[in-house]
Amino acid sequence: MDRKKFLKSVGIIFIISLILEIFVFNFRFFTQADGNEIVITPENIDKVTFGDGIEYDENNKWTNDDGQLKPSIFITDNKEAYIELNDINKKIDNVYIDISNVKRKSYSDKKTVYKIWATDEANALYFSLPERDVVRDVEKSKYINLNLSGESEKIKIEFKTKDKERFVFNEIRINASYPMFFSFIRIIAVFLIILVVYMIRPKSCFYKYTLNLKSLRQKWALCAVIIVHIFAFTGISLFNPGFVNTKIEHHKQYQQLTDAILDGHVYLDKEPSDILKNMDNPYDTNLRKETFKDTGEKFLWDRAYYNGKYYVYFGIVPVLTYYLPFKVITGNDFPTFAGIVFTAIILMFAVLGLVHRIIKRYFKDVPFLLYILLSFFFIDSCGIIYLLKRPDFYSLPIIMAVTFSVSGLYFWISSVRYKEYSYVNSKNEKKVNIKDYKKFDIAEKSEENMEFEGFIKWRLLMGSLCMALVAGCRPQLLLGSFLSIPLFFNIVFKDRKLFSKDSIKETLVFIMPYIVIAAGLMYYNYIRFDSVIDFGANYNLTTNDMTKRGFVLGRSALGIFSYLFQPPAYSPRFPFISDVWFYTNYMGVTIHEYLFGGILFNHFLLCINLFVFKFKNSLKLKGLFHFCIMSILFSVMIVIADTQLAGLLQRYMVDFAWLMFIPGIILILILLERVNDYLKKHIYTVLICGFAFSFYYDFATIFFYGDNALYNTNPTVHYYVTHLVQFWL
Repeated sequence: MDRKKFLKSVGIIFIISLILEIFVFNFRFFTQADGNEIVITPENIDKVTFGDGIEYDENNKWTNDDGQLKPSIFITDNKEAYIELNDINKKIDNVYIDISNVKRKSYSDKKTVYKIWATDEANALYFSLPERDVVRDVEKSKYINLNLSGESEKIKIEFKTKDKERFVFNEIRINASYPMFFSFIRIIAVFLIILVVYMIRPKSCFYKYTLNLKSLRQKWALCAVIIVHIFAFTGISLFNPGFVNTKIEHHKQYQQLTDAILDGHVYLDKEPSDILKNMDNPYDTNLRKETFKDTGEKFLWDRAYYNGKYYVYFGIVPVLTYYLPFKVITGNDFPTFAGIVFTAIILMFAVLGLVHRIIKRYFKDVPFLLYILLSFFFIDSCGIIYLLKRPDFYSLPIIMAVTFSVSGLYFWISSVRYKEYSYVNSKNEKKVNIKDYKKFDIAEKSEENMEFEGFIKWRLLMGSLCMALVAGCRPQLLLGSFLSIPLFFNIVFKDRKLFSKDSIKETLVFIMPYIVIAAGLMYYNYIRFDSVIDFGANYNLTTNDMTKRGFVLGRSALGIFSYLFQPPAYSPRFPFISDVWFYTNYMGVTIHEYLFGGILFNHFLLCINLFVFKFKNSLKLKGLFHFCIMSILFSVMIVIADTQLAGLLQRYMVDFAWLMFIPGIILILILLERVNDYLKKHIYTVLICGFAFSFYYDFATIFFYGDNALYNTNPTVHYYVTHLVQFWL
């Protein structure tokens, strides 16, 4: 790499970013209205007319954001809450609204929704424009650009708010002069985006550097990406204050279970009411609500109720890992969001380790840049960004189960020691020495030519321990443990180095974690639900009677379509991806929340899994065919299990996504290994487009609308980013 040439390119990219910021992202500054500004302040308030639903109180003054005392307006009837300006007779380019809620307690108080009504040369009567959100801390949101036909006689600003809301009236401007909204954050973001595209373009010289983590430069590059992700993971989790310091009672279940365990029992300390105890079927949702109606008593939502006691049916491993030790040491409740962030960081290292092991064992001459792209494609796109965005206790057992699963696979694969590889030529099946493989056009690493040398026992132990702990987080993800069958098949049945008379130690190391963890969980289940295999999810007091839910084939088809193949809905409004309309002919109970498209649509590179049989010979040569088939099959089985047991929820994507990414990455590497340099560049183009599409989707998940969305819980962050991206607003 020519360092001077690269630095020159970096400088050019920075200049381009600066030019874009000034002349493109701030084009409104150069096209602002000139000389037609109309300013409405408390001093000339008589120029406007207030609707019957607004009381303007000049004597009741409140402090605005600048510390000045300003008159207030009070909403008495939100159906007639508007401010009207007549006799304008000018072309209106924009409206500037600086009216803020007097409340300062919550984030939602910073946002006010307005609806603009206007007339123009094409409309003598009022016609409505879309609603716009104005946020107190986001100055650009106060400027609302209008696209009207010719001159306007009048305009009306309607408040879309509740009754009995009070606002500080600062000013309203028609045809306001636009300032320069210069953003260093946007410059850096655009600079980094262009720089990354430049570095990963198909003709980039960076692809010539083969993966070798012994290289100091590669270590520093990898560390830089890791550090960026650690800061990003932490920042994303802090965006939503409703989860950082949650006040939602049923989100504190793990803290309540911790207190119960410290008190010497596993049922929650809260005693169920006699009303609940006397119900014939307390799991009947509508009947339960009707029974408790007007009684003044409550039941604990989303708890397992069994034999007159409340229990937490979510896995106990997060409690034993984070909450209980933290409580014992500090005396305080463990913050759930911290567990999400810490686990996400561990998952990142687990994925990096797993992908590295797969590449080093089964592939050769893989570019370091491709390793980075594939690894972080896995990390960022497997759904953890969505969990970080809503770091509640629902997300913790999911991300912990996936982390244990990926870590388990990493330890298992890295526990096997082989002697020096030999290679096989794919054209004539001739075995060659490792030093001579480059003489052939195509040469592959083959498991058939690997000589097993032994196990690294502590890694084998850690692999089984991680996999066994999955049962205490998300039991359905225990399917991942069966991936040991294709991984160790030859070792068990060919080399006889596991589950044989000559491998007692290795066998015990492999199975003991399962025995110990299973014994603990069985005991835990038995003292709660009188069954060693019942985890208690069916006794959940939730939106439907889980004890009668059963297995219905029709739900499975709906789940497969929704989780895998459903296209998202697109919108011209940031983040440009919205939830899909849930429409089904299934005549039965189906639990669903906001979904934003299936994983194979939003991460279309994973569609390569659909062609796994096309790569059958290459996969068999490496001993990975059955591993890939089982991974894909297990992902579908988990889709069906989640659909049947719980329903259709966006966070459940994480349950099975990792099982899609592992074979997907393997198949991408095999494809690149089988083609010549000309086709490889075209494949890189497709990969880059796929990475970019997935990256934007992952970025958009932070700002998805729906429950606990940032536009409500932290409108400052949401609308600041909105106006950085939608600079034309």
